[in-house]
This record gives sequence, C-alpha cells and structure tokens, in this order.
Amino acid sequence: MSAPRGADQDLFATLLSVHDDGSRADAQYETAVPVEQGVVLVWTSANGEQVEVMDLSDTPGQQVVGASFDGRYLAFSVYENEELFSSPWTGFIWDSVERGEATQIAASPREDYPDGAPGALPLMYPLMNDGIAYWLESDPTEEERDFRALKSYDVGTGQTETLARGPFDKPRLFGDSLLVGSWPSEGRAQVIQVPIGANVPDLPAELLASEGLSEFVASGESLAWVTSRSTVFLYDPDRGAVETITGPGTAMAGQVWEVGTLTLNGDVLTLYGQDSEHEFHQYVYDSRSGSFTSPAPLGSSDFHAHPGHLSLHHADAQEERLEGRAVVLPIDEVPPLPDCEKSID
Repeated sequence: MSAPRGADQDLFATLLSVHDDGSRADAQYETAVPVEQGVVLVWTSANGEQVEVMDLSDTPGQQVVGASFDGRYLAFSVYENEELFSSPWTGFIWDSVERGEATQIAASPREDYPDGAPGALPLMYPLMNDGIAYWLESDPTEEERDFRALKSYDVGTGQTETLARGPFDKPRLFGDSLLVGSWPSEGRAQVIQVPIGANVPDLPAELLASEGLSEFVASGESLAWVTSRSTVFLYDPDRGAVETITGPGTAMAGQVWEVGTLTLNGDVLTLYGQDSEHEFHQYVYDSRSGSFTSPAPLGSSDFHAHPGHLSLHHADAQEERLEGRAVVLPIDEVPPLPDCEKSID
C-alpha cells in the first residue's frame, strides 16, 4: 500500500467513509491547516468518478465530521468551527443518483437548552442505511441532563422520528439493528440494541455481561469491544467463539496498557494502544491468520478498517501530518499478515 497519488502536493485529505463497493467520501483541504482554509466534500464512485458534494472553502473553520454511505445516499454533518464539542452542527443527505444539492435533515440548537445543557452536544456522526439516516442529538430534561435522542430520517417519506432516549453515544449498525452505548455516571455501562429490520442478530453473552466496558464497534454481524481499558475482545459469527485479542494471557499481554479507538471489518481489527511508557502505537490484528503487526510510529502511517476494505494514510515525516489521499484496497487483495511480502517501515 504505497503512498497515494498527490502525496507530495500541498493537500490535506481526510477519508470519511468507504462502502462495500469501494465508493468513498473524502474531506479535502487546500492546505494542511484545514480549520483555517475550509473544506470540499468529494464523493468517489466505485468506478473512480469524482463528484463535488459540498464546497465549504469560502467558509474557513467549517468542517465535515462523520459521513456514511449506503450505496446511494451519503449522510454527513458539518460543524461551524474547530471547537467541535461546542460548535453548532447541521446534518445533510446527498443523493449520488440524482446528484444536485444536499438536503438538510437536522441541526443542533443555536443556543443552550433551557436547563443549561449545551445545545450542540453530542457530535452527530450520522449513520446511513437503506435510505434511512440515524444519529443522536441532545435531548436533556431537568432530571436527566445527559439524555440524548436516537433519531431517524427516512428519505422516502421525508419523516423524522425519535426511536429511543437515554444517555447514549453514537449508533453502530449491527445486522438489522442499531447498537448504542449507554454510559451511566454510576454503575455498569451497557449496550442497547434497537431493531430496525427483520434480521436482528443476537448479541454475544460475553458482551452483555462485560464489566468495565469502555468502547465497542460493529461491522456487519462482527463486534469488538474493550473492557477494563486494555482488554479487547472480538466476536465473529463465522468463527463462533469470542476471541481475546489483548490483555492477560494473550501475545499482547503487558504491551498494551490502555486501548483507544477501534475500527473493524470482517477480517481486520485496528486499535490504538498506550504502552507502559505512555506512548501510543497503532496495532493491526488480522483474524484470518491470528497475527498482529504495528506500523511505523503513530503519525507516520495510519490504518483503518472499513466494510470489505483496508485504508492507509501516509504522513509527512517532517510535518507529522497526513498528506494526500488515503490508499484504499479491498481486503481480498490484502494477504493475511504472515503472507505479506514486506512490512511498512
């Protein structure tokens, strides 16, 4: 996965979404300081056609955070400034068949709620599936200031609905259901499952009974989660049992002390782990072979797992920032780790 075309140009690009068919959405900046220069959201079809979805280059500071493509519709959110956790946001849907302008489907309150809770929280992170967009927005009450509403917007009917309320984080698609984490201020965190179709897979008992849950991701009907901040579990229904990836009794015991962001597809799991020296490294686990690798030091290259694909950002060694466009390959073209011909230095 060599450096992408344009990596030597003064172009900063963030890969936002990759679909099963290889189509993708990128936020492209004209300079490596994106919050100062604005952004252009670009969609690339499976055959390589590029279409400009929205041009925000005349409004410096605005950012596109979160995008999801279901094969026809692209959902995304735009934030007005770099202070994401206090910035007003707007949600949109764009039709890759009809093209044209994106349609606004939601927006955060312009002011704080009457009870004093900030109106912009949380980050929208829309999820698009089968013509319906899902997201979370603040929905506090005087008694439950951390409450949020799980919302949906149906492109076919133009209707917006509230599916559930609670102290939730962003939704993940798991078969024909949504999973949201419920993070109480006291007590045990839980995973809440909300059916949205006929194929609602069962959650593994190990996840439901886990103590110290701090993070989880879903891909198809596969799941990965973190407990006690450093032990990672992986569930793939095609392989049956839940695997322990890091933590006591694994090859990574004593190497990863705290686990950060996870990404997952059916074959590859990526995670960020802090070692005993408080340094963060990225690790990639290939479930096809049960092997780990760690690329060059964090900031030089950056792997992410997407549905059916693996992406790699390359960074400028001197500037320590991501340059150019990410390389994206179908996972079928990426050999299992022991069969790789060379590693990335």
